[in-house]
Amino acid sequence: EAENPRRAELRAKREACMAGMKHQLETSLMEMQDTAKCLLTEIGAYVKVTHDVMYNYEQVLESQQTEAQRLEDVSKTVASATNPFHEQQSVTMGGNVAPSSGGGGGGAGK
Repeated sequence: EAENPRRAELRAKREACMAGMKHQLETSLMEMQDTAKCLLTEIGAYVKVTHDVMYNYEQVLESQQTEAQRLEDVSKTVASATNPFHEQQSVTMGGNVAPSSGGGGGGAGK
């Protein structure tokens, strides 16, 4: 049985159209795959940089806390080391310092 020429023409056009759409779809999928790979590469680089920045921040923060503790310890050491000096100076100068209310030499002129 012979196929109707019009029908054969329509079938050939449909097959050509389907082949064209298949090619376009495959091309689009390959472009999407390439774009996804690029995005994943960029995201990976961003995550690495972010990780490095966070690591550096944590290192700086830890150093800052260590330095703050060291300075606090130094301050306490200096305060405790100079405290006896200040107490001794107060006691020594306490008997020699004239009262601020004036008067002077304490009655030697009477």
